[in-house]
Amino acid sequence: MTELNDYTFDEFLHLEIEEREQYKQYGIYSKANGFGLPEVLEWEWGKVQQIRDMINQERLSYVEMIEILCTSYGKTREEILLKKWHEVFKMYNFVSEEISRVNEFEKELNYEPEASEINAGIDEFRQFGWFTTLYRLSGGDPLKYEAMGKMSYSDIFATLKLQRVDNEFNRRLMRQKHV
Repeated sequence: MTELNDYTFDEFLHLEIEEREQYKQYGIYSKANGFGLPEVLEWEWGKVQQIRDMINQERLSYVEMIEILCTSYGKTREEILLKKWHEVFKMYNFVSEEISRVNEFEKELNYEPEASEINAGIDEFRQFGWFTTLYRLSGGDPLKYEAMGKMSYSDIFATLKLQRVDNEFNRRLMRQKHV
């Protein structure tokens, strides 16, 4: 293929498999462009978590890709389908890069549970994913879930990081008292 056509994303989806794969290769490596979408720190925390759930899968279908863009950009499926194929890939690449940043940020929140926590069954909380965080931040009040989800990612991240530092400090302090 020497020349790329300016297909809409809908037209791209209806190309023959071989031709679509060739376009996809160009799209995957195209430069990310948010087309006005702010950086991830400004996104709503709940949306970031929903997008992470979808984007962090091993395989991603075009239907899921469209859903990710709809959630990220507040667009309808039809609006995404009418965009040019290369714009959709640039938008997706931007969202993907931003979610990669979130994944890196959140490594700062990880900690190794103590033996007593493991013995008590802390791993059981993993089945709830980010809902555990929502539950704890809202004080277990489901009436606060929506408001928490609409807070900026940066505000929630700063709160979680402060909680982590506070918890580590209190653990160290308790150990010193028992020495």
